[in-house]
Amino acid sequence: MAKLFFIYGTMGSSKSSLLICKNHSYKEKGKKTLIIKPTTDTRNGAFTHGQMGTTCSRPIPEGPECLFLDSGKFSDLPNFITVEDLDIIFVDESQFCKKEDVYYLSDVVDDLGIPVMCYGLKTTAEGDLFEGSATLLAIADELEETIGICDCGRRATHHIRLSGGKYLAGNAGCESDDVKYESCCRRCFKKHLRAQGIIGANEVYKKNK
Repeated sequence: MAKLFFIYGTMGSSKSSLLICKNHSYKEKGKKTLIIKPTTDTRNGAFTHGQMGTTCSRPIPEGPECLFLDSGKFSDLPNFITVEDLDIIFVDESQFCKKEDVYYLSDVVDDLGIPVMCYGLKTTAEGDLFEGSATLLAIADELEETIGICDCGRRATHHIRLSGGKYLAGNAGCESDDVKYESCCRRCFKKHLRAQGIIGANEVYKKNK
């Protein structure tokens, strides 16, 4: 039975690498695969709705071909490919999907019997759920977490946005050449939030600081 999968983790936890390897494994078996990526993600160049490009990861800088679709318009997929001919669909950076995109992908699973594997972040740099991730957490058949490591050695569960070594909060789409992201555990994540006054320092925290 086909299923909708959500494989999530922090930045640097090998989500895209796992997608690329899984895609390769299917193609080696002669299966017809498709990788979809929202046009919101421009790390490897800007692509328009329906344009073919490539997806990659830090360990795999030259990845396979993928189809770029605008968030909120995944239901246009049949305009670009015969969906029924596919054996599996992979979605990279699925956190940028809209709720309706995720429900469309679930229709592909439920009505066409084609498995869909979505890979992405769970939360923003502010610790809030992305719309696509929230919907996937709610309706996916299978959930899997990829593990990253914080600088302190704990398991990374969040990520932070930095510029000049300083934590940036606010617009989750705020990017520039000097902005970078780092994965961190919940404890270190809260330290950054407290330093910015986003959350308060309660008595438990003060006592064990």
